[in-house]
Amino acid sequence: MSTLTEEQNTPKAEVWRELRTSRTRTRVLFAQVVGLEDLSLAGQSMKCLKLDYKGIYGYMPSNKIDNYEFKNLQHLMGSNFEFVVDEVITPRQHNEAEPQEEVEVEYFLANRIKALEVMSELFWKQVEVDQRYTAFIKGIDSFRLYLLVEGVEIVLDRTEVDYNLYDDLRTVFEIGQTIDVKVMKVEKPTEDNPKGDVSVSAKVLMEDPWRFIKDFKERGTYLGTLQRIHPEFGMFVELKPGLTVKCNVPAGASRRPFKRGDEINVKIRHIDHVNHKILGTAINLNNSIGANNKNLSRSGLRWSAKY
Repeated sequence: MSTLTEEQNTPKAEVWRELRTSRTRTRVLFAQVVGLEDLSLAGQSMKCLKLDYKGIYGYMPSNKIDNYEFKNLQHLMGSNFEFVVDEVITPRQHNEAEPQEEVEVEYFLANRIKALEVMSELFWKQVEVDQRYTAFIKGIDSFRLYLLVEGVEIVLDRTEVDYNLYDDLRTVFEIGQTIDVKVMKVEKPTEDNPKGDVSVSAKVLMEDPWRFIKDFKERGTYLGTLQRIHPEFGMFVELKPGLTVKCNVPAGASRRPFKRGDEINVKIRHIDHVNHKILGTAINLNNSIGANNKNLSRSGLRWSAKY
């Protein structure tokens, strides 16, 4: 009766079996990005992510990361990526193809695009409303996050990112980060809509800051932090994280350059418990600006209907 050799029984040999099974059965694995190297593939130098899968290194060519072309691969360092093994390269195989290079160890070539296709197919079979997923941020602009959820591309508007309304999401998030989301709506693929549709929210997983509203009263004055100034809508002052008062720009404010982070006194004029909105008046400690200014009443609280 034959027995496995000692080498075949080692933990490293078991990991290699997992990698080879990934190749033959298109099984999705996960590994951390630990480096960025140039690798010679088919006679061409290719920028690759270096992966660490349970102590064994592999490479993911830049054209196998995503259908989207990442401009800066440095953002992906430290990320955990899904992949399917395209090929296992032995020293002999590599040396025959590239005799000028010496390779002392085996390595694997990883394909993330193929893994995302496998995961996407499984996602549509299993996804339901209220399920939670960890989404990968593959792109960002001022108002949206472009996510990958189990291989499916989803756009997340800034109104569903957080209770804070960020001016520019690019100042808060980076490509390669992950964010937890909850499925809010699902329309699975059909003949009429082969791509399907799914909506998610990150905000619903957070504690609603409106729970702090009991600590504030109409006609009360409170210390807040200026978050942003909009030329049409006014000043937005945060009382608690995510709990923001929309205020007028005080008369005479042009004589003082307000900036994000300034501490400002705010008098609450109205609390809308139905729509979770607060309107107030910004008061500057300088008596020439704010509620103590006799011109304030003439400046009024005129809000755009667009808000």
